[in-house]
Parts: sequence; C-alpha cells; structure tokens
Amino acid sequence: MNGPPPPHDVQARLRALHARRPKARLAWASVWLLGLATLWSWGSLSWSWGRFFAPADQPGLRRFLQRDAMPFPLRDEGSSWKELGPWLANIWRTMGQEAMLATLWIALAASVLAGAFGLLAAPFANHRLMAERPYEGGEASRGRGVATLTRLGCLVMRGIPEYVLAFLLITLLTHSVWPAVLALAIHNGGILGRLFGETLEDVPARPLEALRGAGARRSGLWLFGGAPQAFNRWLAFYFYRLETCVREATVLGMLGILSIGYYVKELRARQFYDEMLVLVACGGLLVMLMDGVSGVVRGRLRR
Repeated sequence: MNGPPPPHDVQARLRALHARRPKARLAWASVWLLGLATLWSWGSLSWSWGRFFAPADQPGLRRFLQRDAMPFPLRDEGSSWKELGPWLANIWRTMGQEAMLATLWIALAASVLAGAFGLLAAPFANHRLMAERPYEGGEASRGRGVATLTRLGCLVMRGIPEYVLAFLLITLLTHSVWPAVLALAIHNGGILGRLFGETLEDVPARPLEALRGAGARRSGLWLFGGAPQAFNRWLAFYFYRLETCVREATVLGMLGILSIGYYVKELRARQFYDEMLVLVACGGLLVMLMDGVSGVVRGRLRR
C-alpha cells in the first residue's frame, strides 16, 4: 500500500511546478515602467510644499482651515453656535435651493435625452441584429458595417469631454441652460449607446433565434426578444449615468450656466470660501441622494 510521498519529494515537486509556471514578464515590466514614469513625473513638477504650511497670515492650507473655511458667524471670539443656523438658512434661501434644483433639472433633461439616444442606437450597434440574416447564423458584411459605424459614432460622442462641448455650445446658445443639457446628453448618449448595444449582444440568443424562426423581423427581434431581456441592465446603466450627469452639471456651472458650479465660482472669486464650501456640500448631498435612489432601483431590479 502506497503512503503519502515524503515531505522532501513534495517540496521538490512544488519547486518544479513553480519553475515551469508561465512568467508574467509583461505584467512585471508594466509595473516597473509605471513606477519609473511616476518617479519621473514627480521629479519634473515644481513642488512647493511650503505653500501648504505657510503662516496663518499668508495664503495656504493653514490659513484656509483656520480662517477662510470657518463659517463667518463663528470667526470672532465670543460667537455662538446659535448664529450658524440663520446663516445656513440664508445661504439656502438665496443660493442653495435654486442651485440644487437647476443642477437636478439639467441632469434629468440630459440623462433622458442620452437614454433615448441609447435606446435608438442599441439595435444598430448589435452585430447579429444588423446582419443580413439576423439570428440565423449569418453575419454579412453589411450588418457588420452598420454596427461598426454606430459604435464608432458613439466613440466620437463620448470621446469629447462635456466641458469642451458646453464651452463650444455656449457661443451658439447663450443665456440658457441648453449648452449644459446638450453637452451632457451628447457625451452620455455615446456612452449609453455603446453600453446598451453591448448588453443587447450579451442576452441569450435562443429566444431571439426562436422568434426569428417564427418569422419575426428585425424590429420584432429587438422589441420582443432583446429589449425585454436587457431592460434591467439598461435601467441600471441609466441611473449610473444620471448620477454622473448630476456631478458634471455642477462642474459645467463654472462656465456661467446656472447650477451649483456657477455659485461656487462666484463665491470663489469674492473669496467667500465658507459659503463656497456650503454650496460644495449641497452638490455632494445631491449626488448622494441620487446615488441612494439609484441603489434602491438597482436593488429591486436584482431581486
């Protein structure tokens, strides 16, 4: 009866297996190159760490934390926390409420347009659905060309940053929120178009093949076969991009479009850093609220 091999034989076998394992040379080379590039970039920048720890009477992190970021009612000696409530209420009444609502409306309008474009682009980005004989095993060049062009268009749309798009659109659509809405819709429409198309390709093919065998056309395959299977994931992607639209709508306000970013820029210019931080907190609260709504919806979809 054979017993277990001696411990030294086991160790020898493990060493032999370790020596024959595939060497991850590319991965290690990438790590070393990344480390060298990081060191080179740090060495190329002109750091001025002393600015962070400048005396309290000079601009720097210490002055910002001890003086500028301190709420105005609490700066003087003998001030009371009771004065903080009316001060916050005044900021909310004069700026916060309008800024949060404007940011939310911009994000909602842009995300709806982006989602509509994603739904329209999804079937055209599906190689099998755009084939000459969809879901019959044939994928002709015509179908591949339509899907490739659709995906290329989505790539171009999402490749241009929202800030650049809004900056260009402001010259055409001044004194309105449309530059922000369209910039967010174009960028996120390209993202959702690609994601919706990829999701549609990943759904089980057998129901679509059965529909095709029953005589369904391309539109029927999409409406009654692909879309119902992909809908839950589409909705999850949509809510994720809605959160992003809320955050980006805040940033686009710095171009002069009414949103939280508009007031942040104005308060920064006047060096009212305490009020500016309150508006920044309002933006963070809005993103957290949208994240909570998105999480609830996605959780229910998973169940």
